[in-house]
Amino acid sequence: MYLYPDEGAEFGFLKNPHVDSREGITGHIDLIRIRFGYIHLLDFEPMAAKQKYAMPQLLVYALALSARTEI
Repeated sequence: MYLYPDEGAEFGFLKNPHVDSREGITGHIDLIRIRFGYIHLLDFEPMAAKQKYAMPQLLVYALALSARTEI
C-alpha cells in the first residue's frame, strides 16, 4: 500500500522528523480478510509485542487502503 505525501500530510501523527515529508509512505499488508462486512488487515510481525510502531503501522495501512479504494 502507499500514501502520497499530500494524503499523509493531513494526519498530524504521520509527521516524523526522521521521515522526509516530501516522500510518500509505502508498506505491505500480509493479509486482507473481509468477514461479516468488516475488513480485517493483518500484518504478521513475529516480535510485535516488542515493536513500538506495530499498531500505528496498521493504521497507516488502513488509511492507505481507504485512499486507494475510496472506502
